[in-house]
Amino acid sequence: MKRTCFGFVCALFALSTAPLAWAERAPKYISPNNDGVQDSLEIPLRVKDKSIIKEWTLSIYTEDGHLVRTVSNKRKDDSRRSISETLGSFFSPKTGVDVPSSVSWNGRLGDEAASIGLEPGSIAPDGVYYYIFSATDNYDNTGSSPKYYVVVDNTPPQVTFGALTDEEKIFGEGNKNSVRITQSGSEESEWTAGIIYNADGKKVKSFRWENSSPAPVVLWDGTNDDGTLVEDGIYTYEIYATDKAGNKSEKSQVTNIIFSAEKPVIAIAIHGNNCFSPNGDGNSDSITFDLTVPAPVNKFNSLSSWSVQVVGADNNTVYFKKDGGSTPDSAFVFNGRGADGNVLPEGEYKAVLSATYLNGYEPPSVQSPRFLLDLTAPGAEVSVSESIFNGSGNLIIRQKQITKDSPLAKPSKWTGEIRRADGKIVRTWDFGTRLVDSVEWNGFDNDNHFVEDGTYSYTLRVVDAAGNKGSVTSAPFTLDTSKTELMLSVTPSAFSPNGNGVRDTVTFNPAAKASSGIDSYVLSVYNADGSVVRMFTGADSIPAAIVWDGKDSTGRLCKDGTYYVDCGIVAKSGTPAKSSRKSFVLDTVAPVVKAGVPYTIFSPDGLPAEISTRQTLPVTVSESSNEQLWTASISDQNGNEVKTFTWQADKPEGGKIEDFVWDGTDNNGNPAPNGGYKVEIFSEDEAGNKTNVLVSNVTLDNRDTRAYVTASERSISPNGDGFKDSQTFTVRANLTEGISDWTFKIVDSNGNSVREWNKAKDGALPSTIRWDGKTSGGDVAEGQFAGKLHISYEKGNLVDASVGFVSTATAPVLSVMSSANPAQGLYFSPDNDGNEDELLMTLFAVTKANVRSWSLEVKDSRNNEITFWKTGGTTMPADGRPDTYRASVTWDGVGTGGSMVMSAEDYPYVFSVTDDMGMTSRYTGIIPVDVLVIYDNGRLKMQVPSIVFRGDAADFVLSGERDANGNLVERSSLTEEQKVNNIRVLTRVAQILKKFDKYSVTVVGHANPMNPWNGDEADNPEENRDGAWGRGLKALSLERAQFVRQWLITEGRISASRLSSEGKGGLETIADKNDLENRWKNRRVEFILEK
Repeated sequence: MKRTCFGFVCALFALSTAPLAWAERAPKYISPNNDGVQDSLEIPLRVKDKSIIKEWTLSIYTEDGHLVRTVSNKRKDDSRRSISETLGSFFSPKTGVDVPSSVSWNGRLGDEAASIGLEPGSIAPDGVYYYIFSATDNYDNTGSSPKYYVVVDNTPPQVTFGALTDEEKIFGEGNKNSVRITQSGSEESEWTAGIIYNADGKKVKSFRWENSSPAPVVLWDGTNDDGTLVEDGIYTYEIYATDKAGNKSEKSQVTNIIFSAEKPVIAIAIHGNNCFSPNGDGNSDSITFDLTVPAPVNKFNSLSSWSVQVVGADNNTVYFKKDGGSTPDSAFVFNGRGADGNVLPEGEYKAVLSATYLNGYEPPSVQSPRFLLDLTAPGAEVSVSESIFNGSGNLIIRQKQITKDSPLAKPSKWTGEIRRADGKIVRTWDFGTRLVDSVEWNGFDNDNHFVEDGTYSYTLRVVDAAGNKGSVTSAPFTLDTSKTELMLSVTPSAFSPNGNGVRDTVTFNPAAKASSGIDSYVLSVYNADGSVVRMFTGADSIPAAIVWDGKDSTGRLCKDGTYYVDCGIVAKSGTPAKSSRKSFVLDTVAPVVKAGVPYTIFSPDGLPAEISTRQTLPVTVSESSNEQLWTASISDQNGNEVKTFTWQADKPEGGKIEDFVWDGTDNNGNPAPNGGYKVEIFSEDEAGNKTNVLVSNVTLDNRDTRAYVTASERSISPNGDGFKDSQTFTVRANLTEGISDWTFKIVDSNGNSVREWNKAKDGALPSTIRWDGKTSGGDVAEGQFAGKLHISYEKGNLVDASVGFVSTATAPVLSVMSSANPAQGLYFSPDNDGNEDELLMTLFAVTKANVRSWSLEVKDSRNNEITFWKTGGTTMPADGRPDTYRASVTWDGVGTGGSMVMSAEDYPYVFSVTDDMGMTSRYTGIIPVDVLVIYDNGRLKMQVPSIVFRGDAADFVLSGERDANGNLVERSSLTEEQKVNNIRVLTRVAQILKKFDKYSVTVVGHANPMNPWNGDEADNPEENRDGAWGRGLKALSLERAQFVRQWLITEGRISASRLSSEGKGGLETIADKNDLENRWKNRRVEFILEK
């Protein structure tokens, strides 16, 4: 056995005084439970003395002074020394006793323990013991060490938990900001506990208690060892301890702790306009942000601080910062100035809101939409077609924006006006956000009256989204109508006589300058072919306005198209005059559009596309007519416009509307709130024809979607024994409405589904799912599995949750490796010779579950109902291979009752393992004991009770064979197996004797007396003559010794001169003849070695 030194110990001996001896000074702890950890007390020794040490003794006492074990005079412990060297050391003159480099106590009691009612050979009860080491030299000087203490502790640390319901395991929000775990446990040198995150097995929070019991209450507030909040998820509380003796407790766990923290959601949004111009003109000099910073007021959480930073839109450079404390502002007004007080450069910026909370939570910083700081109005240019305008035609005014609006800004608003030289405005145009390339002025004012001759100019004005104003004025031009007698205007330039009340007519406004008066007039309407479709005539005067309803002279509605009109007059003086021809459009066809959406509910939550598939609402346009302006508007349930899209044609024939996508934000880029919306697409042409397409019942739903799955058992065994036969899963989803589909699958380690539940088959999402451990085909599921939940929401969110566990109906598979293997020349030979004195057995269990307990029972070699020795434990360490556990057992051959194994006997053993699902397996085998050479009363001998003879005979003859006299034996009590074993044992005896050819050997036969006798042994009939009991024991034992001697000569090749035989009968028993369980040991063959 390999010695492990726990300290340095010396035993010093002086020449003139008694030897001084002492052992290690610090108390030690051992746990002799064969788990390979601190199984024995190892005491390193060193002796310094010029004299010969003839005796040493290690004595073990209980704390109150009762001797329970003595270890003494152990010879040199060298596993490489031969048996001949071992035997020779007993007969070397004046060599004394070697003091070993270390002496060991394996925690077992000696025969001395019987005096206080303890069983020899058993493990010492838990408690405090002390030991004394003493030595005597050849001058009979004796020295002893002081008392040194050792604690025997075979009891692993214990801990139990208080009851905790599933609901009590959920915490993190509102007033429930911690989970409370109650526990009680034994007092140990150190307890270690931790919160473990199930997803990756990582410990996030640690607890320790030293030299005490674990704390009776553990409160976990959801923070890790750094004090920051952990992620939402499922956690496990685990506690364990290793005591000073090396005993390890099982890892006790509280599973399925669900942490869902109170995580205040902060938000920042632009209030009103997203553009401003801090120029001090009192118009849009600042921009306002709405702030949402929750400030919980309870004993568990509160707002610690908040801040707003203004940063560059692309470079994140901080230009301004405002810090706040525990009271948040509801709004932040930014005046466009940096930390130095100066106005920031024009450009795009963002506002970033941050906050911290008392519970350690720091919500992710949120950014406002980009906003525009703009100090410059858009630029434009204008020109007129001629400097002198006579009113007979139209003056063409061309205009163009020369600087583009920012994509962030709403389009600028444009107006145009014509002023007289004295500044009076006579005509205006409101272009809105659509600046046309040109306008025509026909000389009429806003009331359709022809203006006076004179000098005029045209001014184009603009106001951008930031409030900046600008204007540009054309060169002056002159209106001179001195040579123009008749002028005509058309209003509007397009109409739609469809009876809808909108631009159903067109108005012609003639203006004549005949000073003598008008005799007659003719106003003619022409189609595109030049044919007159309608004529208006009159005498004496011409009306200021003539209205046409679009019908021809027969009363029929004219076709859509371009039409023309002119007017002629004859003055009373007879002078004729005619206006220029004007064009206009008759259009009764409304704009055409067809559009649709693939779904009406979406979730623009910003999550990855793989778990949120409907981040936007796409609108697809399948058909569109060409129009000058298309508009799409998204409004809430109260009719408030949230988002607007426009398509403005850049060519005379107009353009089509295109597909577009709503990302869930308003016109400023702020997230729109959850709720119902409608999408409307519309257009109105110049003739007043309108169309619109409405998509109603659109739902924006940004609500959080989370789900958890927990399992009632870490492992199940669906074998029908009523213990952990099934698994119960608890399903928790924070949002149960709007689920379009769900599935729950039991998946094996390869990802294959073995059982499934779903919405189509099982209806609404259940709160619990029970699985019987069977596949869909009815087979028992074996291996590592996971319960996997998948939820699909109508709004596009996909949620997955899973929990792992083991399912197996297969009991542990056991195997044993032993150091005793005669086929390989390896034996178990506990004869204290330093070679193979201890049996090492490595026990293996292969199971997908966890080992709950194990035991190794060595049975009596002749009675399988009797346990000769037993050990075991509650845990088996992992072997390092998948699903494999291993325990190592070292045995010195001493039974529980203190007796040693018998020479050349086979001892059956049973290795048993029970897993945590209640399944037990057993593995059986044989421990073959070698022929033992023992030192007894100054002599070496081999004591072999395992040689079995034919009843009342001295041979190994089987049924149907002939004995030495040639007689046929019809029925022999000897079996073939026993004969084979006899030959094996004698072969081994011969091997040993050949190594010691210097020794003579006496083969002694012993018998097992059956009848009580109290008289002189010489008169004992059972010993000396044949009778009802069979052959006389003395003669029979002699014959059997002679038979063995002869076998060793003829078969074992041992020299006859070395061998003698003797028969003792039943005179020298080693077991009480009345002990029915052990008296068989009296029938034996002994080999006495003498030099």
